[in-house]
Amino acid sequence: MTNLEALRANISSVHGVVLKESHFVKALVDVGLNQDADYATGNERDIDIASIKLYDAILGGAGLSEGGVSYNYQLSGLVVAKKALEKKWGINQEEKDEDPKNKITGESVW
Repeated sequence: MTNLEALRANISSVHGVVLKESHFVKALVDVGLNQDADYATGNERDIDIASIKLYDAILGGAGLSEGGVSYNYQLSGLVVAKKALEKKWGINQEEKDEDPKNKITGESVW
């Protein structure tokens, strides 16, 4: 099984969403994985992070339609699946969404 096949297994048509191969490849590249490399258990976290990236893209494009094709998906199911992966790897969504420029990292001298 390749990394691409593993990611496709995580984000399948179960949720009623059909993605192009380029979506999967970009998510893998974003986390530093080669699509054609063999999937190893050491890649599990990176595959799950790539899955979260795809869930974010899907959730951000509510009511997807292209030409005569439209996609209907179960929003609550997508949210539950995304949150389960974030919880599994200890990813705090609030921290992820913060602008790092607004985060205090040092002590005040006054």
